[in-house]
Amino acid sequence: MSLSPEQQATLIAEFQTALLPARLADTNANGVVIAAALNKRGLSFSVENLIHVVNEILFSDVLTWSVKPVKLLAQERHEKPAKIDNPLKLEAEREAKIKAVEAADALGKKNVKFEKLTLVLIDSYAPRDKRGNKAYRKQSDEQTRLRAYVDREIARNADRESIYQMVEKEIARLYKEEEREHTGAPKVQTDAIYPNW
Repeated sequence: MSLSPEQQATLIAEFQTALLPARLADTNANGVVIAAALNKRGLSFSVENLIHVVNEILFSDVLTWSVKPVKLLAQERHEKPAKIDNPLKLEAEREAKIKAVEAADALGKKNVKFEKLTLVLIDSYAPRDKRGNKAYRKQSDEQTRLRAYVDREIARNADRESIYQMVEKEIARLYKEEEREHTGAPKVQTDAIYPNW
């Protein structure tokens, strides 16, 4: 059955509308491929048959598209080989990321270790009064002051090991001061040495 030019134009317009949002390129090659596929299958020229044939030959890469159908785009995305950059560069980047993660992990463990040591050091501070009894009030006041210092330094992201060392020095100073008080030695002014206390 042959179609008049008007019928062909109407059929093609309806076919293109049915394909939306995809759009076949308006080429003779597309017409020949689709007509051959229809004849091979013994189908008549109708919009339903044209759509059926296009769906069957969609992935054979014989049609030219102005706008490719979603199915074809999806298949192309999944079947295209992944673009591989320089393998040596990729390996170097991967190793750099691994080293950075390991360094961050090690620093985190070190920080946790020194935070715990600092708190144990503060908790172990036990001053004595002149009679040799535990000075609970002084202990509480100094531990509160030292913990506040540690919290301030951690908030400003100071090195945890240096915080530990400063607390250790301050506790040593407090014990020396206590010893001087017990022996009657004059008190030494040390505020200038530890301005952050």
